[in-house]
Formats: sequence, structure tokens, C-alpha cells
Amino acid sequence: MQPILLGVDGLGYGGFMECETATLLSLVNSMERGVVENHAPQSEQSAWSSVLMMDGPDPASSALIKATKAVPINLPITNPTFGLVSIAMDESTPPSEEVGKVIDAVISASRNRPVIASITALERFLHVKPQLKCEIYSVIDEGIRKLVSSEDIGHLIIFSPFGEPQSQREGDHYDYGVYLSTMPRPRHHDTVKIHEIGQLFLDMVEASQYR
Repeated sequence: MQPILLGVDGLGYGGFMECETATLLSLVNSMERGVVENHAPQSEQSAWSSVLMMDGPDPASSALIKATKAVPINLPITNPTFGLVSIAMDESTPPSEEVGKVIDAVISASRNRPVIASITALERFLHVKPQLKCEIYSVIDEGIRKLVSSEDIGHLIIFSPFGEPQSQREGDHYDYGVYLSTMPRPRHHDTVKIHEIGQLFLDMVEASQYR
């Protein structure tokens, strides 16, 4: 498989332990890990614009997609989301449906090209229905288990561009998200800034070409 950049918006390390997510807890102990630092304002669109190195509102302007030739899947840079999977950024798509479609698309597309994908269920639901937290974490954990169990899984980054939602106000999240990677990164003791994630993925794609 080609390298995969998977964003899980609103994912937090605290949620791993609170909701006892077996796969994510295992990855914390087996992958390079860090913390994504991203202070307010923390909208998905602005965060993903930075990750994708976008110049303007058109997703086609993404320097990261152009440089890596990555397949975009469910990217919350537009509403509905942009890429092979496209859903409305509201509660109309159940978490299980989104996660299933995204993971299946990632596994299929990454056989031939790098992939940049997102799962938005935590962001779409937890601002208004925080009681669903562990239910959604369980769905995400199962999806990631399916991904990492895939035959010939290659290099992978799993990150959240900000922490968990902390109120009903859109854009209100904890300042620190998740960063897990199969490759070491420079300055591994420092937090990962949101604008650095795209470059880290580009480095991963370039390194994989010489394996």
C-alpha cells in the first residue's frame, strides 16, 4: 500500500483511555507518537487548508495533493466533503456509515496511490451529543483496526487537527490533538504544528519511493 494520511477530527488521547479503544491504545505503544498543537480558532476548514497547503478556497489548489498525487477522501474543506467519499457536514450520515465508507475507500485507493482522508464523526456529533462519545470512538477504533490489519499496510500517519470538542460552540476544541506515525519525525520531543503535518506526509511519500 502507498502512504496514508488519515485525519480523525476531534480525536484525543484521553478518549482512548476513557473509551478503552483497544486498537488505538495498541498503536500508541507501537507507533511514533506526538501531540498536535492547534490553538483557537480551530475550524475544520482552516485546519485542513493548512494541512493541504491550499492557496485559496478551491481544493484543486492543494499543493500537497499535487505534490504527492494523493487520492482525496472525505476531506472537510468543503460541505459536502471533498473526494471519493462525500458527505454533508451535519448529523445526516451515521458514524458507522462514514467510517465504513472512508476506510474501505482508503484501503482500495492506497493500493495504487497515496491517500489523504478524514473521518469527521466526532466533530459532527460531539458538539451537540457528547453522550455518544464512546460509541463513536468504538466505531472509529474498529475502522482503524480494519485498516492496520490490511494486507501489505505501508506508511501511515493518523492525526487530529485539534482535540475533542469541549462545548456546543462550533470550533471550540481542546488545543491538543493526536499524532501517530510509522516514521520518526525531526524534533520528536516538540509538539506538531498544524502547518507541519502536510510536509511530514510529503516527506513520507518521498521516502517511500526509495524503499
